Amino acid sequence: MEEISRSLAVRRPGWKALDYGCGTGEQSRMLADHGAEVVAFERSERMLELLRDKLPARLAARVTTVAGTRLPPYEAEFDVVMCNNVLDHVSDPDIAPVLAGLRRAVRGDGITVVTVPHPVKDGATWTRKNVRGRWEYEDLRLEQYFVEGPVTKHREGPEGDIVMDAIMTHHRTIETYFSAFRRAGFQVVDLYEPQPSDSSAAEHPEIWAKASRIPYFLVFVLRPEAPNTEGGDSTP
Repeated sequence: MEEISRSLAVRRPGWKALDYGCGTGEQSRMLADHGAEVVAFERSERMLELLRDKLPARLAARVTTVAGTRLPPYEAEFDVVMCNNVLDHVSDPDIAPVLAGLRRAVRGDGITVVTVPHPVKDGATWTRKNVRGRWEYEDLRLEQYFVEGPVTKHREGPEGDIVMDAIMTHHRTIETYFSAFRRAGFQVVDLYEPQPSDSSAAEHPEIWAKASRIPYFLVFVLRPEAPNTEGGDSTP
């Protein structure tokens, strides 16, 4: 995303970005720092309060926060739309309306970057053991990748201990996400499975021990589907 931001900043001064489901604003700050005028959309007022508290004064004028359960009906306003680890929290009936809103919001020559927890990791569990106060991760067990639906996950802290229980998310296959993007009028133009840097091993050894072995996130880069000027359905 850093490279995408830099290229847009050079190509289109004063570019605009939408950070959908911005949380506490890490992506919003990065986008604003690269020169974007940012709309940070989030359903949680508390998250937006934290975003504003963390926002450097030099970036405050570039970031507008918007709260709500549904995205306002923006029409081709943004050069970049970010949707970072949000769709796995969206129920099946709401996926199509959410993607339709993102498609409507992005310019015809803009990009949409969607990150989700990697479906392989999200559908599996680690076997682990505690050795002298440190977790050692042995094998990843994946049994029912194709069984989609709500799943309950636990979030682990840097030491591998459970710090948050019972997060409800939705497991979907890569094919399901791909098809949903196409139905919403997007082309998938790039796909990334980010790997952690070696430098992060010292800071978060337990997390690195897992994320260096299997992909933890899946990043889709989308562009609006070109209009079909010949009529008929543009989907093959």
